[in-house]
Amino acid sequence: MIFKFINQEAIFIHIPKTGGNYIQKIFQINQMCIDSFVKVSNNQDLINRFEVRGKFTDNKHQSLSDYCNKDSKFKNFNVFASVRKPFERLVSLYFSPHRWVTYDQETGSYINPQNVEFNEDKFLAIVKKE
Repeated sequence: MIFKFINQEAIFIHIPKTGGNYIQKIFQINQMCIDSFVKVSNNQDLINRFEVRGKFTDNKHQSLSDYCNKDSKFKNFNVFASVRKPFERLVSLYFSPHRWVTYDQETGSYINPQNVEFNEDKFLAIVKKE
């Protein structure tokens, strides 16, 4: 995501499961975003789930090399990212809505369960996969 920081454009690299949605929302609330928040599926609410698009931004998890391949000017930009301990990222992945949301064909809507029960076997399967 490209945003304004101290009157200069900068890049925020959103590493999945590190609190990036929260940070991007803060940029948006404070009118720092150059890019736009968009809804690309009915499963997105533009609050907790959204995509980011812009002239140089194709998605909210875009890499720095993708920016630099689009325009060499990005090599000189300040770059920010948030990080998280690996175990905490795995817990976040386990409880991530994209893993639990289901589509109801009868109503044509997405169903997000109110509570997700922790299952050690499912968690260990994620650990092995990731």
